[in-house]
Amino acid sequence: GKGWETWAREQLWLVDAVTGDAERLAAGAWSWGSPSLGADDSVLVTRTAVPDGDQDQTRNQIVRLRLPTGQVGNTAPSSTPVEVIERPDGFAGPPAEAPDGGAIAFIHGWADDAFGSRNALPTVVTAEGTRHFAAELDRPAVDCTLDDIGGPAFAESAPIWTSATAFIVPFTDKGSVRLWEQHLAGPGRWLTNEGDSASSAEL
Repeated sequence: GKGWETWAREQLWLVDAVTGDAERLAAGAWSWGSPSLGADDSVLVTRTAVPDGDQDQTRNQIVRLRLPTGQVGNTAPSSTPVEVIERPDGFAGPPAEAPDGGAIAFIHGWADDAFGSRNALPTVVTAEGTRHFAAELDRPAVDCTLDDIGGPAFAESAPIWTSATAFIVPFTDKGSVRLWEQHLAGPGRWLTNEGDSASSAEL
């Protein structure tokens, strides 16, 4: 809902919480999404080509940035190593890595599906490949209730890992937003009741 990006790009910065010193980690023709720390203290983040992202908002990348060792200020944007995470074509919400580093979870939207005719699904990337979850719910794994009271509609939020083998994501369900815990090796379960709504921003 932020409109056309034109020349503007969302950049990624590393800030020292004590001194306030800041260093830009990423530059170039990209708009960067919400970052999260990986299990090895690298940074996982989405990025979208600018201005291509305005023309096709159904595609982006998940990348891993290797942070410099030592204090802030020891690197430049051009020297920050970037590793693209291989996954199915389409749009990825903010990624989150399992505590043991064995999997990356995110919400996957389908390429060329600008109007969401297919449900966005919780998705996990491991060394063995990519797997979608909870398709049997027949609901989108995103807050699309268009509300202005309970929380921000279409807010991007990273999955929350509860262990190395389970994570929590929001699903829109009959006008409310419910929380779902997905297990990698088994079925998932609802954490909130039908009719109750939990803002995805509070995950």
